[in-house]
Amino acid sequence: MTPKNKKVFFILPALSCSNIGGMEMVAKDLIVALKNEDYDFTVLCFSSNNGIIPLLLKNNISVKILNKEPGIDLNLASNLASFFAKERPALLHTLNEGALIYTRLAVELARAKSLFQWNAPIVHAEHGRIKKLESFLFQKIRIFMTKGVSHVVSVSEDLKSSLLAEGISEHKITVAINGVNTGAFNTPCPRQRIRNELGFSNKDWLIGTVGALKKIKNQINRINSPPKIPRRRGLLAGTGPIKEYHQQKIKSHKVENQVYLVGQRLDIPDFLRSLDVFTLPSIKEGTSLALLEAMAAELPVVATNVGGNPELVDHKQTGLLTKADDVDDLSNALNWMESNRKEAHNMGVEARKKVEQCYSFSKTANIYNSIFSKFITN
Repeated sequence: MTPKNKKVFFILPALSCSNIGGMEMVAKDLIVALKNEDYDFTVLCFSSNNGIIPLLLKNNISVKILNKEPGIDLNLASNLASFFAKERPALLHTLNEGALIYTRLAVELARAKSLFQWNAPIVHAEHGRIKKLESFLFQKIRIFMTKGVSHVVSVSEDLKSSLLAEGISEHKITVAINGVNTGAFNTPCPRQRIRNELGFSNKDWLIGTVGALKKIKNQINRINSPPKIPRRRGLLAGTGPIKEYHQQKIKSHKVENQVYLVGQRLDIPDFLRSLDVFTLPSIKEGTSLALLEAMAAELPVVATNVGGNPELVDHKQTGLLTKADDVDDLSNALNWMESNRKEAHNMGVEARKKVEQCYSFSKTANIYNSIFSKFITN
């Protein structure tokens, strides 16, 4: 009997920086979680400027770098078409619109050239976007390309509603909320070790956030949010295309001793557990892995009431939800957390319970495994 082809390609889009985002971490964790299901995974990265590559290689995951040129690169579609013809994967898994568009172009190009008789399904994952930043033409292309895939995985109910409004058939959509490996937050962590490394004491009230430094994450609101007491400190973990902009804002607001850019952290569980509260001031979100990790770290959270955030945060139970892009609302929420530390601590305990009950990564992996198996079998 001929062995079943279970070759699956994950296609990751180009990044504007080497920061490791939630989407990349979910891809890595998903492959690791499904390693016993006999899939033959390869991750195709548009460029080498992707911080997830070392972690993929560390986990013995095959990686191919596509060397995409800046801007529109039609040669990439042609090269992908030839690569697909050679390797004949059983399934293609695209992550966000950049990967989707080039993959669809490559598949259609390969068929037009009659390189092979091949019809591998495309399972596309939507991790979030900002419509108002898309041009009219790009939005139409994205919707057209999405309608042509075999199945769409949405990381939140909010994003599913957007897909339905764009005309994507409901039977083609499955919601798979990003889960988190809670076990990574179980090992003892000396809280003071990270604080000592960063130059803080237990007397400091640390407010932190984790994520790529880019406009959609809106960390600038954290800089604009004035401190209530002298020992409040704001930590921004991550790097990104507007890092220098943040540095300039910190300097112009004269908060160099209050707000700190601590760079890319590879010890997120320990870093989070050194904080007192976590904040996520994003303008738009799918399902934030950083937010879930903060909840798993038993932190009270302050997040904007956008995207998938209200699905994760129960207002006044596991954290506080604030208006998007509202400095005063963010400041008031942080002030409340600081003034009501016992209640804030209890919110963190409840947040951890919710993650354990509803958002374990094993549930996410089982949903993807079911989808992959279905389309490979068919």
